[in-house]
Amino acid sequence: MYFFMKGEKKKRGFKELVWIAIRLSLVLLLGYIAMSKLRTFSYASAEDLVRKNYSAEVKKICETEKLPAAYFNALIILECSGRKPSGSRFEPHVYDKLLAVKEGRSKSYMNISSKRLENMDESTLKQLATSWGPLQLMGYHCLTLGISIDELKGPNTLKHSIRWCKKNYGKYLDKKDFKNAFHLHNTGRTHPEWWFSRTHDPDYVQKGLGYMDRF
Repeated sequence: MYFFMKGEKKKRGFKELVWIAIRLSLVLLLGYIAMSKLRTFSYASAEDLVRKNYSAEVKKICETEKLPAAYFNALIILECSGRKPSGSRFEPHVYDKLLAVKEGRSKSYMNISSKRLENMDESTLKQLATSWGPLQLMGYHCLTLGISIDELKGPNTLKHSIRWCKKNYGKYLDKKDFKNAFHLHNTGRTHPEWWFSRTHDPDYVQKGLGYMDRF
């Protein structure tokens, strides 16, 4: 009787483990399906927001500048998810580098010399170290564009940002080399030829190429 009961307990324990494994598998499967649907919904929502908030303006600017509108619509999804206002992002490490140039502790940063920063107060320096607009262009790029920081982050921010892209990596857009264009926008460098992307999000470039197909 003892061995019989012991055998029954083992069999019952095994069945319980099987049911636990099945339930756990179902929970994981349902969770995966839910997350997939959420990602799809998020992408679709961002696309809808870009079409609603930016596509008309992007088309107008790109027709004037002879640039591919699909690229910039995709870039807006990557950088601000189509939100309007797009928000801004302060970069403390950029501020520290600009401050070091201003104070003479560093010769230059991104070809910006101390002479160009000498009359700028702390508030302006922080704005230069912040990314602005739907393309999240760094504030210090206003210096190479020849405009003020207020102009860069103002109502014409998209136009100025697209013109900056054209000036800095327009040749890749002309060649339809969007892989390098996305990588340049995010990192300032072309995509490594024999290695993985150097972007903060490893899938940044592939996502961008995929989003272009939506436009």
